[in-house]
Amino acid sequence: MATIPYTEIDGTKFQEYKRTWKTKCGGTGFEYIYGLDAGSRMIHKWLEFNTFEAEPSAIPEGFERTKAKERLYLCNPARTKELHEDNEFYAAIAKEGAEVHRIKYNGGKPFLVYVYPDRVDIYKPPGNDSEYFVPSRYQRMHNWAFIIPVASYRYDRVFVGEKSCTVLIQINWHRYVFVGNRVVEFTIDDDITDYCSMIGNSGVPYPVALSENWCYFLYDNVGISLDSFNVSRKALLKDTHAYSCFYGHEPGAIDKKPKTKRFADVIVIDKGET
Repeated sequence: MATIPYTEIDGTKFQEYKRTWKTKCGGTGFEYIYGLDAGSRMIHKWLEFNTFEAEPSAIPEGFERTKAKERLYLCNPARTKELHEDNEFYAAIAKEGAEVHRIKYNGGKPFLVYVYPDRVDIYKPPGNDSEYFVPSRYQRMHNWAFIIPVASYRYDRVFVGEKSCTVLIQINWHRYVFVGNRVVEFTIDDDITDYCSMIGNSGVPYPVALSENWCYFLYDNVGISLDSFNVSRKALLKDTHAYSCFYGHEPGAIDKKPKTKRFADVIVIDKGET
């Protein structure tokens, strides 16, 4: 099927049409058509990211134009170069001797972490500010798509979550780097001894780090004294139990006024998927 060349895509013509109907169960059904306006209720239909049919089609009856909320995810004329598995950027990344951890968050994979004997390197896929993009026909994100350097660290210790979902890096005495839905550096006046990052509902990890006397919640940049919990240390390291206590899903599991302390010198290195 003939498609419009990337260099000829006019993003200002991107349109979204919607049709609704009542289902047999009394609910509402939705159907969408995306594409580039061709005039007179004709449209160059969207096929995948930055890919549109060259031959325009008529918009069927019942479809009404609506606000193009999906444009950012479906079309960006500035991104004209497809990225494939044999790309030169991935080939240039040293992989020998490295443990590879593909970070997971809410169904996405925002970062790839290489753990070498002497350092940790963090990469991400090209974003909307890049001329490169990964074609939608690749049903999942492959390692070769992570070509944009984010940060590199020497480290003292690396903690890895369930199925590589998150990584916590100790880079010196009390300085740490969390790699999850974002990459963030922080300082705590403490030594982490245990790390638990289990995947919960919707593919969201729940990372906690424990020292001798504190439990740290990595998404919230806060620590809570273990004395403030009415459950055992072992229980806090099981599944997503610590967050159930923290978010109040288990009444009485945590004191009403727990002893807390905030992370210090927090620096967001990459916002990732927030």
